Amino acid sequence: MFPEDLDLQLHDVLHWIDATRPTRLAVVMDRNTEKHCLPLLTPLLPPHTEFLCMSVVGESVKSIEHALALWTQLDHAGFDRNSALIGLGGGTITDLTAFVASTYLRGIPFWLIPTTLLGMVDAAIGGKTGINLSGGKNRVGTFQTPTGISINPHFLKSLPHRQMAAGCAEHAKHLLISGSNDGLEEALNTLLNQEASAEELGNAILHSVGIKAHYVSEDLTEQNGIRKNLEFWPHRGSRA
Repeated sequence: MFPEDLDLQLHDVLHWIDATRPTRLAVVMDRNTEKHCLPLLTPLLPPHTEFLCMSVVGESVKSIEHALALWTQLDHAGFDRNSALIGLGGGTITDLTAFVASTYLRGIPFWLIPTTLLGMVDAAIGGKTGINLSGGKNRVGTFQTPTGISINPHFLKSLPHRQMAAGCAEHAKHLLISGSNDGLEEALNTLLNQEASAEELGNAILHSVGIKAHYVSEDLTEQNGIRKNLEFWPHRGSRA
């Protein structure tokens, strides 16, 4: 998923639903995004939309047990290959949603709506899905790009400072990797400024996304090692 494909509001979700008319549609979220973010999305959704709210928040949601619970719910609800999922949440929810969608019936369409800064600049970008296994992060996963990604800076208004700082750290890393550190302080000040406009936040986020997308496009499935540069690893041409 690349910058020109990103929807900086939520309009493209509506257009996608209208154009594809999925037989069944579900939104995967946690209780935080259900409370703070779902109200912005609900008016765009068709009446038959189902809402699958995970019982836990954070990294523990990325488990085979939660994936199995979602697969089972989709199966019982009669989801077929013309059905679709929307992942509404931080990186853990978008990772789980993408993994479940990419494996159910060997893949159904999915749209990601990250609601944290870290999710917007990193987790939802790049076409990797994953769940954790036996204490290891992302031990089971797939390479599968979403149909689309919507990044709405208004969601950031509900984030605590710590989560904004986590996203800023990833953004700073992208700028340093790209050699754009001249504007680093200004970019971080924009992201941490509670008075920053949605347009200012959106521009900063798109800059970060563009940097990650550059490396991802050169090594989508981690075959040649270029993508390791995103972790400050030297490129040696070996597989990640």
